[in-house]
Amino acid sequence: MRIYFDAYGWIDASSASVATLVTYEFVATVANQTTFTGNDANGVLLSYTVGSEVVIGNGAKLKRGVDYTASNGSSIVLTEGVGVGQEISVLAFGSFLVANTYMKSEADARFVNATGDTITGDLQIAGAKLDLRSAPGDTNGLKAWMDLNGIGYINAGYSVSDLELQTAGITRIKADRNGRITMPYQPMFSGYRNTSPTTVSSGVVIHNIAMTDVGSCYNASNGRFTCPVAGKYLVTINGHAENTAPIRHVMRKNAIDWTGEYSSGPAGHYGAAGRTAIITCAAGDYIDHYVVSGPMWCGDTTGLSMTVHLIG
Repeated sequence: MRIYFDAYGWIDASSASVATLVTYEFVATVANQTTFTGNDANGVLLSYTVGSEVVIGNGAKLKRGVDYTASNGSSIVLTEGVGVGQEISVLAFGSFLVANTYMKSEADARFVNATGDTITGDLQIAGAKLDLRSAPGDTNGLKAWMDLNGIGYINAGYSVSDLELQTAGITRIKADRNGRITMPYQPMFSGYRNTSPTTVSSGVVIHNIAMTDVGSCYNASNGRFTCPVAGKYLVTINGHAENTAPIRHVMRKNAIDWTGEYSSGPAGHYGAAGRTAIITCAAGDYIDHYVVSGPMWCGDTTGLSMTVHLIG
């Protein structure tokens, strides 16, 4: 990089701190010489900014307008001539122009601080990867990018043991280095009915024993699993007859039969009947387990049961 000085021309930027002052050295070649112009004794063409020069003769500083005249930027005219061989020095203070720069306040507002900063707008990285490191020099960081086919990638280096998706500082999705994915807060319920009397002949099944209830979506007072978000829910119902037949039970969405199972057999029959289905629900829809005809056993852990799990 080079910087232009009015009094000297282009110079290397590395010299800028010491080159704001250019010294011209002239030696009088004729008796009673008063005008000094053109190249100095070192072959450098005299150039100065009017009012930004200092002239020295015989080791003493001369006074502008009294001892000399400097009016055109290219010559110095002494009031009194000097003899042959006498030295006249001209110190030219050069001014330089700096373009396309920012004030400190402008730079602070425009550029990201390496030690930490806040970005209020979108950060777009075209043709590159966002590379996150735990510390300087770490070669196994977290990278995110999109290829030319529009496919997005998140790549965790080998030193990253888990990749977590968090909200409110809580891990919602976690993938370990072996590709196993867990969603500890995914809404789900699994429970069964264990009561006395030990059979249900008809009506909504209240599963009073909850083995799992993530999200507290199941209401044991009305037997409803209320869907917290819209999505697809995997539902399973199971049960068996109690010494009689036929039996029929169903899973319902908003009190409407969705699908179920039927079992029939002779007296003393304990045939099991189960069904699994995926039900698409809106937020606020509810799912329950309903016995159409019984009796169905519910006196221990082998009786009526239901499982509901949000899968997507």
